[in-house]
Parts: sequence; structure tokens; C-alpha cells
Amino acid sequence: MRRALPFLLFALVAVVMTSATAAAAPAPRPAGLPPAEPLLFVVQAEGGALEPLGGGSYALTLRGVPSRAVWFSDRPARDTGAVPLRQLTGAYWRGLGFAADPPNAVVTLSGGRRGADTVALELTRPRYDARRATVRFRARLLRELTPGLAHHAARLDRRLPRRFGAASLFIDDGSVAGPASCDALAEVDLYPASIRPAFSLPAAGQIVAIRGREALFSLIGAGFGGTVPTSFGIPGVTAPAGLAYRLCATGALFPVPRDFAGGDPASYPTNCTKGTVVLKAQQAVPAGWTPADGSVPGGLAITAPPGLRYDLCSGGPAWAEGTQSSPQCTLGQVKLFVTAGLPSTWTPADGRTLRITDEMALFNLINTAFGGDGISTFALPAVTAPVAGTRYAVCTGGAYPSSAVS
Repeated sequence: MRRALPFLLFALVAVVMTSATAAAAPAPRPAGLPPAEPLLFVVQAEGGALEPLGGGSYALTLRGVPSRAVWFSDRPARDTGAVPLRQLTGAYWRGLGFAADPPNAVVTLSGGRRGADTVALELTRPRYDARRATVRFRARLLRELTPGLAHHAARLDRRLPRRFGAASLFIDDGSVAGPASCDALAEVDLYPASIRPAFSLPAAGQIVAIRGREALFSLIGAGFGGTVPTSFGIPGVTAPAGLAYRLCATGALFPVPRDFAGGDPASYPTNCTKGTVVLKAQQAVPAGWTPADGSVPGGLAITAPPGLRYDLCSGGPAWAEGTQSSPQCTLGQVKLFVTAGLPSTWTPADGRTLRITDEMALFNLINTAFGGDGISTFALPAVTAPVAGTRYAVCTGGAYPSSAVS
């Protein structure tokens, strides 16, 4: 029998975590740019140089640049436009938040030598000279890429020639999409086995320390093993072939139980996609969720592994089919839906093939694990729904996950 939640510990954690999840709204974008689409800015150059300045810094100079930079938006809109380079390196640089949070970028050389033609950089201090048709940046080499640049990951090199010919600079706009995270602590999410998000732990039945994971322990308790007050167990869940279950362990919303006596459950935030069914390790049903275990008359009845429970998101924000109005998902995540339609950021997990050029970031994560030729196509997993009226879908338009060690 699973131990009851210590009320005092839960109440303290709930107050702290709920306060911590309140975030300021992002600043509005400069006029002339789409207000809510991830963008990629592209600057072409006839030549340039990447010169070391010491201390890990470089001076990036691009010569023969046009007066305007092209921008592209991500799926599903796929809009395009152009902005004056003077504005991008001036008012837009500040308006997009690049001055406070420097953007990531990739420089690729046209016809460059293999092994020295693509580098990732963090850019600061832009200086545009229209008369000389040059733009300069202070730069720092990077080893990881943001989601909009993820398709360059396999080509990254450690250096460029000090001076080079024709090149393209891709600047990722991170002002819209937030970092990848799970919806709520103690949920057990399904991913392709190659995706191991840093905010999660493998749902493999291991024992972990309570220290540093007090919030997670307050939700799960000691029903899966461990020795209180020093350790507790993580549930072990078997996934379909090629997939793996992972427990949301950090950096997410603290899910307050709907019958929590310390306040009105409706006043607590719910960060889930309405109409989705999620496996939970949390002992109590959270606010904004309905049990999907057959306990609600006329409701869903899905059998869960021992000690776990399926819950239906009933209180999340409303969304319309084919729109991006649902909460942000983590790229590659597999989730169960009870809705007839899907948000535009989700695609049915029915084994269909996709074009690599359309979904390069996702291909970079799963490659051909589920099919495809690896040249022009790759496939999504085919996952069988547990009961009639439900279906699994894959997040194909979400945030790129940072990898965990485990």
C-alpha cells in the first residue's frame, strides 16, 4: 500500500513550486515580424573572417553582405520576409531580446573544406557598416544548438578557416519558444528511446535520493521502494519497442491535487493539452485532470501499470484543430489523445513517413529508428491505442530537448 502524502511537506512544496512557476510574459516582437512564430534570420556574404581575440572570444566579420536579411518562420505557417540589416543589428536586436540573451547562430561555407565548413556561435555586439557592406560580431564557439538550428548538428566542426569565401549566417530567434519541459512533475511520458530529456529520469524502477527531489517525493511517496527519509523509488514501466517511458522530475509545474484543502483548486495553474491522457505517478488526482481509470461513470477506463493511474486533461486551455494554441510540447514526445482532431504541433503516431527537409530537427533526434530511407524520408513510430476512441500522436512542432546523461 502506498504511503499517504505528508500534508505539511506537501503544503510547503505546493506554495513554493506554484509561486516559482509564475513567469513574466515575453516582450512583444518588433513591428513587421510575426508576433508568435519561431524565426530564422539568414545573412548571405561574399566572404569573411573568424579571428581569435583570446579568452575564447572571436571576431566574426562578413563582407559583401546585402542591405537586407531574410527571415523564415517554422511550421505550420512557413512565412518569409526580409528586414533591413541595419534594423536587425540595431533596434530589432534589442527588441528581440538578443542584447540581453545573445542568440545562437550557425555559419556555413559554400564549397568549404569538409571538417572546417560549419560552426555554431553565440553572437554579441553587432556592428553593420552599410557603406562597406560589412557586418561584424563578437562571437563564442558553441557545442550545442537551439531548436531552430538543430538540423546543422550533425555537420558541426570545431573551426573555420581564419579567412573564407562565400558563406551563410543563420541566426535563431529564441524569443517565442521556451525551453523544452514536461507539463507537470510526476507524470510518466512516452518518448522514442533515443530522446532522453534532461528534465526527466528513466522510468526504470531505480532508487534515487530524496535530497534535491523533495517536491517529486512529496507527490510520489515511497510506494515504489526506497528507504525514507533518504531515498525513494521511481516506477518501472515497460514501453512499446523503440520507445521508453520517462518520469518528469524537474523544472515543471507542481501539480496541486484537486481536493487540496489549502485553497481553491481552480486557482492553481494547469499546464496540459486539453483532451490528452497522461500516465501519472502522483498519488492524488491533480487539479484540471479527471481520472481515466474507470472510476468516473461514463468516463475512460484505461488499465495502468501497478501503482500508476491514467488521468485525462480536462482543465487545460482550449485549442482549435490545426492551430498552435495548445501548450508547447517537447519534440518527439508521444502522447495519447481522446480528441478527433489534433493541434498543428502534433502528428498521428501511425508509422507515417515524413520528409527530412520538412522535419530536420525531429529527424536529428530519431533518425530512421522507425523507418524511412534516411536520405529523403524518415518515419514516426506506430503506437497502438489502449482503448477505442483514443490515439497516440507525436510532437512534431515543439521545443528541442536537452539530453540527459541517463
